[in-house]
This record gives sequence, C-alpha cells and structure tokens, in this order.
Amino acid sequence: MHPQNHTTSTSFAARQLSNIASKERVYGLRYTLLDGSKCYYFLLVDPLKEKAFNRALNGGDAFRLEDYGRLMGQGKGEPSQELKDRISSVYNIVFN
Repeated sequence: MHPQNHTTSTSFAARQLSNIASKERVYGLRYTLLDGSKCYYFLLVDPLKEKAFNRALNGGDAFRLEDYGRLMGQGKGEPSQELKDRISSVYNIVFN
C-alpha cells in the first residue's frame, strides 16, 4: 500500500464510477508501486470537495485521499468481487 495514502497525481489512474447525475461521486483509483505491484482504492468524494480533488489528481503535489472523501475500500492487486458487489449495490455502479 502507498504509505499513509499520500500520493502524487501522476501516479494515479482515476475514473469516476458513479453516474454523473448522482449526488455520490465514487472514484476508482489504481496505483502502481515502484516494485510493479498494483494497488486499488475506492473513494466516495465529498461533492463540495470534488473540484479540489480533481485539481489534486491533475497537479503534481502529494495529497491524502481522506482529505477529499471517505475511503470505501483499498488493497493490493484486484478488488474482490465481494467488495465490488457491496459498492455496486449501495451506489448503483456497474463494474466492467
């Protein structure tokens, strides 16, 4: 895992998973460590902080995911089907 969930924006591949019309903004983020292993994060972004979150993703400075919302899941490799099902049922998200 990335130390204390600090990262630089160039290290993340981020995608908004929730419907754009939804009040909840769920983002799936992927991160590759220096050793080549992959990590994932699911973040429920506070709507009032979404613009700042997107600026942080596009900037070059380190930031904490928790400063922009609630971390709903994280881990190494790929997320479990159980985690994806839970997030999908609560936020009406279809995973590809």
